[in-house]
Amino acid sequence: MSNNLSKEEKIAIKEEKKRIAQINSSLEYFNADTQNKLNALAVGKSDNVFYCGNNIYKKIYMLKPFVLKENKALFLKTLVQLFTNRIRLSMNIKNYDNKMNGSMFMTVFFEHETYFEALEEIKEFESQMQDKVCRVFGVSIKECSLEQLLSYIYMNVSGDYKNINPDFLFGKKNKF
Repeated sequence: MSNNLSKEEKIAIKEEKKRIAQINSSLEYFNADTQNKLNALAVGKSDNVFYCGNNIYKKIYMLKPFVLKENKALFLKTLVQLFTNRIRLSMNIKNYDNKMNGSMFMTVFFEHETYFEALEEIKEFESQMQDKVCRVFGVSIKECSLEQLLSYIYMNVSGDYKNINPDFLFGKKNKF
């Protein structure tokens, strides 16, 4: 079969394999202390995707508005019908001057052998989410940046909000 391919096709296949290998090797591994605290081994910084080990990847999104009120049951039913991924919803609620304010997070888990395969599914998931969930329910679902995620994780652990520089998570000394 490979003998039937033109030189250009062989070059294109070789380039595609090289691109996939680069994507798969682009994960940046945390230091051991950070791995234990975040329950993740590495992160794809450009995509904000965490690698948790055992072929599990996760991506975290922020939902606004964070309260779905009467649409909550329909929202959850829609998620269950559309996706086979494990999805965890969590809330962070603050009460300033008796005015409830907060954030709702959606953690989505993807199971794949390679980072490249996980990214392909994530793109499809995000497309479906925008078309079939965000527009219907009038919610905004945006990916969280690595800096945002680390700050919220720190707040969950310590109770204080603090900007975390993600570069500290990759060296030998952990300042998290």
